[in-house]
Order: sequence, then C-alpha cells, then structure tokens
Amino acid sequence: MATEESVLNSFLLNSELADNLTLKQFNNLFPIAYRKNSLIKTLYREFQLERNRIRETIKENIVEESIETLAVAEKLMSREINKMNEDCKRSFEKIENINNELNDVVYGRIPKGGIGQADDIERLKVTLHACFVDTDEFQPMDV
Repeated sequence: MATEESVLNSFLLNSELADNLTLKQFNNLFPIAYRKNSLIKTLYREFQLERNRIRETIKENIVEESIETLAVAEKLMSREINKMNEDCKRSFEKIENINNELNDVVYGRIPKGGIGQADDIERLKVTLHACFVDTDEFQPMDV
C-alpha cells in the first residue's frame, strides 16, 4: 500500500517530469541565433541548480507534511486510548461494585439500594440455601 509520502514523492519528484531537460533540449528552447551562445551552458547550470533547490524544498515539505499528519494521528490515537482507559476504569469499578453487592448477598447483607420486592428476596434465599445446603456457612436473615 502506497503511503502519502511515497505518492507525493513519486508524483512531484519523479525524474520523468518535464523539468528534466538535457542540455540539448534546453538549448533547442532558444531561437536559432542564440543556440551557439556560451551563456546557455551557464543558464542551464543555473536552471539545474534552481530545479534541485525546488525539488529539495518539495521533498522537505513532503516530509514535514507527513510528520504533521503523524502528529495529528498520534494526538487522535492518544485521545482514543485515554477514552478507552477511562471506559475500562469505569467498567472495572462497576464490576467491583457488582462483586461487592454479590458478596453482600452471599453473606446475607442487603445491598445499599435494597434487593427489591419480597418475592425476589425469597428467590434469593432459596438460591442461597441451594448453594450452601451441605455447609454451615449460610445463615438466612430475616428481612
């Protein structure tokens, strides 16, 4: 899979772009009367240097853009991880609360919010009695 950086490098810095001219091609861009002028080679060198400066600037901008993209992605991922950690923390707290309430029920203590209707309490007593039928651990309490 092509990355953004590789696509931009390929498209913007590909050596087959029209700005890659040979000296002969560059020379042919001038009117015939000036093609033998020695300054054309100097202009060609300047053209190459400027083209290379531009290409380097483009390359730096591509890298900078990629780094900025990664930085934004990192921030988003960090936020998502923090949110997930908070969700996990809340879920763990809920599980702990449920576990504590179940322990209260197992040991005959009524949870803070109460259990509910009388028939629910009776069903719990029956369930607890069934669980501890052969032990002395279960002591039903009157509610």
